[in-house]
Amino acid sequence: HISPAWPTMTTMTKSRSLHFCRWLCFILISVQVPAVFAQARDAEGHPVRDVIGAIAAHLLHGEEDKPPQRDVGIACMLLGSVAFVMLLFYVVNWPDDDIRLYAWTIISTTLSIFTAVLSFSGVRVLCDIWMPEEISHHFECARGYALFIVCFAVLQLEAKLMSGAYCVCCCPRDLEEETWVVADAMRADHGQAVQEKQVRTRSGHRSIAFIEGVEVFVEKRRLAMERTMMNLSAWSQLLAHFCGFAAIEAGGALQHMEWFASGPTTAFIAVVINQVSIGILFRLMDLFRMYTVTNETDERVVMLNEEIKEAENDIVSLASSFLMVQVFRFGFTGHMPNVEGHEEPYVPMGITAMSLLFVVGCVGLLSSVLISCLPEVSSRAQWLLEKFQNILGMIFAWSTLWSVSMFVRETETFTKILHTSLYPNERHLVAALFLSMCSLAVIRVLDIIQDMGASSPRILQSMINVFSVLIGLSWEICFEGGLTELAEETSNPNRMKLMFTVGAVAIVVPAWRMYVVKRVVDLKNKAKERMEAKRKIASGETPEAMQMLWLAPKTEEEMLLAEQTQDSAQKSYRSSGCAFQ
Repeated sequence: HISPAWPTMTTMTKSRSLHFCRWLCFILISVQVPAVFAQARDAEGHPVRDVIGAIAAHLLHGEEDKPPQRDVGIACMLLGSVAFVMLLFYVVNWPDDDIRLYAWTIISTTLSIFTAVLSFSGVRVLCDIWMPEEISHHFECARGYALFIVCFAVLQLEAKLMSGAYCVCCCPRDLEEETWVVADAMRADHGQAVQEKQVRTRSGHRSIAFIEGVEVFVEKRRLAMERTMMNLSAWSQLLAHFCGFAAIEAGGALQHMEWFASGPTTAFIAVVINQVSIGILFRLMDLFRMYTVTNETDERVVMLNEEIKEAENDIVSLASSFLMVQVFRFGFTGHMPNVEGHEEPYVPMGITAMSLLFVVGCVGLLSSVLISCLPEVSSRAQWLLEKFQNILGMIFAWSTLWSVSMFVRETETFTKILHTSLYPNERHLVAALFLSMCSLAVIRVLDIIQDMGASSPRILQSMINVFSVLIGLSWEICFEGGLTELAEETSNPNRMKLMFTVGAVAIVVPAWRMYVVKRVVDLKNKAKERMEAKRKIASGETPEAMQMLWLAPKTEEEMLLAEQTQDSAQKSYRSSGCAFQ
């Protein structure tokens, strides 16, 4: 049984609820109308409809919260990494063999610098763990030069063992042996040896082999020589970059001594002392190598001397250019950066100092190009010119890197766009992407100029080396900053950074040596073949190897297959793997 008063109570409750909702809507509208109407009255359309729609949208959705700064950093790193990976896909598959070679060279240099810096950071962490926290600049300088001498001695020993100039325990005995290998880049066994009985025609350098019932293109290559060159080049380049950063730390510690840190002039004297010390060590090692080598015309000794020469150029150019840029920054700002090139505490450079630093780098690059245009001179003078050319080019790389990084840090453009400030890793990522894209664009333009015959190969190669190091250094700063941030989140940063370093090096080095360096060596060999072919065409020489290939006698299998093909398709066939008619 329902009481008669129940409908009355229900009606009263509904009436009160309706009045409450009306008053609530009136209060909300009164609060929101001034702000919303100010936005909607200037917009095109019906003003009342726009105001009501804006009020409804505001009531339904409310104010949107800004994403946390950490989420912004993760988004920037994700988008930047994807953009850079896609950019690499474009350049490594570019329809130009030279661009592909330059792209793989840049990737190889980037990974080498990244691994060398990680390894050197791990060694520094060990030194910090074993040694007291507070050490003098004199002790730090002595430690830096001792570490550099040890690293350079390891480099010399590695080059001698890998090349086989002293013993053949780490390399093949016969480097002249030619082996048939798979020449199809789409197969998983590309570059692997093939049994000679599987090859159809063995008279030339290219042919077809039957592998698991499938016809596969093969070619004859000096596989032992290529593997020796790959191992020698990989380890020499890695240890050279390691020695370069060790020399940077030693020279930086020398610059931060009390007398050398008193002004830019005395800091420059420290650069000269560092360069002379390194040069004396190089000369002593050269004399020892010349004294212990009996046959300088041996192919292994030639490879050894070439790799040591390139390693010395990398060490000198990295260390001297970095220390020179430190002097320029000291002169432009009045503050000496620390050994790693950072200013602690940070002092804004200003647009004038950044512009001057970039102009200095451009002058160094122009001077490097002019030196590469000079004619050939004596061996000693050529050695000095190459050293100065590399140093001037690296001055451009370091100057551009620091000026762009400081500009990204001090500009307010990103703050206005994102309505928030960027973290250090985000700034490093933006600078690395910008420098990578600009460097690749400049390399592409220079390649077009060279294809037109308006540039020298020496100039292009010099520019490739400079921009490779520039891209490598920019991404190395990103990697090192990320590794440091991860380590700082743990309870023991030094130990965790050492673990991260060992893990990263263990993952990166084998893949870099087996795949990236191997691809660079293969592309360089193909480039030499193209240059030799162009030289023969330009000189009017007859390709005798092709004549011998076409005049070579056919095997029984080749004769039978040629008859079957002629009967079925009425086409003449030459099974050398080079041509079909």
